[in-house]
Amino acid sequence: MNVKNTDKHFSEIFGPRLVSIVVLCHGAFIVILSVVDLVVLRHRHINSLSLYISLLVGLTLIYLSSMLGRRKRSAFIATAVAYAFYLGASLEGLTDILRARHRLLAVAILRTIVLPLVILLLLFINRRKFVVRSDSQGFQSAIFLSLIILFVTFIYGTLGYHILGKDGFHHRLSIPAAMHYTVDQFNLTTNQPLVSYTDKATLFSDSLTFVTVFAVLYVLIAFVQPLRARFGDQHVSREKFIELLNTQHDAISEDFFKLWPQDKQYFFDSSGKSGLAFHVHRGVALVLGGPAGKSARFKQLLSEFQYVCWGNDWRPAIIHADKSLKEIYDGLDFSMQKIGEEAVVDLYTFTSETIKDKYFRNIISRFNKQGYTFELLTPRHHQAVLARLKEVSDQWLSRGNHVERGYAMGYFSEQYMSMCEVAVARDAAGTIQAFINLVPAEFDKEEATYDLLRSSNHALGNVNDYLLVNLCQSLLESGYKRLNLGFTPLVGLDRSEDKGLISNLLSFAFANGDRFYSFSGLYRFKNKYEPKWKSRYVFYQGGVRGFTKCMNALMRTMSTTAKFRTRARP
Repeated sequence: MNVKNTDKHFSEIFGPRLVSIVVLCHGAFIVILSVVDLVVLRHRHINSLSLYISLLVGLTLIYLSSMLGRRKRSAFIATAVAYAFYLGASLEGLTDILRARHRLLAVAILRTIVLPLVILLLLFINRRKFVVRSDSQGFQSAIFLSLIILFVTFIYGTLGYHILGKDGFHHRLSIPAAMHYTVDQFNLTTNQPLVSYTDKATLFSDSLTFVTVFAVLYVLIAFVQPLRARFGDQHVSREKFIELLNTQHDAISEDFFKLWPQDKQYFFDSSGKSGLAFHVHRGVALVLGGPAGKSARFKQLLSEFQYVCWGNDWRPAIIHADKSLKEIYDGLDFSMQKIGEEAVVDLYTFTSETIKDKYFRNIISRFNKQGYTFELLTPRHHQAVLARLKEVSDQWLSRGNHVERGYAMGYFSEQYMSMCEVAVARDAAGTIQAFINLVPAEFDKEEATYDLLRSSNHALGNVNDYLLVNLCQSLLESGYKRLNLGFTPLVGLDRSEDKGLISNLLSFAFANGDRFYSFSGLYRFKNKYEPKWKSRYVFYQGGVRGFTKCMNALMRTMSTTAKFRTRARP
């Protein structure tokens, strides 16, 4: 871990954390004393309005303290306003205490004057550290919705007071009077508070207060909600990112998943010569595979992106990356954790040597005898073909624990299949019984990557091997040198240079997790092809807790984006 960056990070968060703790303690202290004053000192001549205001401010400060710890700019503003308001109310109450020469005068001054001033001073000193933006669009929506709720509540309260006035409150209330009591439910501007005399009137008053408080709290919470990642029209950014991939000499076919599924946003450095694809989920900015474009700009790109994450209260994480940029990640205070390996087959070696193995010879012989044929289909695909592929996919999904995933891999849709070359296995009747699609990465003509490998309920066993064997031969004839068989989770952790707690836990999961997911089975399936295994890593921040939060965000993102897109398509 970089000591210089660690010290800088600590200095940037220390001030907001200190303010957060002080405000939390002060808010709790205000609430406790306000409750005591209201219950024990009710018979004394103390301004009840000041006590109610103090109680409200105390509860508000407790909520705001958590937002201050996250460096929320809106919380900083709200806290400063709340303390200014609290000081004004406290000065009014303090006048009575000074006149009576209260024996707890010093404590009262400390609580109501000195401490708020100290907190305001701390806020001023650390004002530039509260940089996290809130969701202004969400706040505007909350304001609009709350105004609708309050308008409906106003109508409800006016009619309720007017109708229930004589029987429920023993006062005949005109429309203007009913409007007044609806607006002033806490009797701040009236000398004749209403008293409920029937159950119906009590229920009405309680419901009116509940709805009003709910609308106000809804606005307050929305005021400090985190900035949401909004996936609007990303067409221009995606086209710019495609251009970077086309000009990057070492772009690989897997980089296609930075473009598809379309659940990514794109960030470019100040020169526009490098960029990255990311998705934000619950405060974690998941960067897929690392940067693209001009490698000399990668350090600047990642530094600028980290600054944006810092300003949005996002925790950055680089997912499914190799070690080529480890030095840069180390300099930005990232930790590295191996999460598995990727299998890449050398097509020439496989078709000239490995395919002669008895296992593969038997596969080819058996399927040929059953009348199976292999075909590589190129876009545009006929609608009948797409319909059959969907039938096969649906049957595959209905078996076992198969589910669609997104973000770092594709999921079945006609739009996706229409972009891809699709290898199919047909039975003797010419019906497609299994398929495998190649990701359409035009920027890589040496390494092909497949994504979906699915079979019907009526396909012969080992049809996946039949497809892959024929696909390897077909790709070699087309000029490709390698076939990427994809990522295998938790493989090769015993060969990892990191033997820490996280690696030990992941190794345990690989050894004992087959009841939930066949990690070892997937490894054995791919290892038959004698691939070269390449390590894949996650670069993250925040220790074990940060890694856990990162992986949880990744799994939820892969699941939810696929479900959303699948349901959204016609």
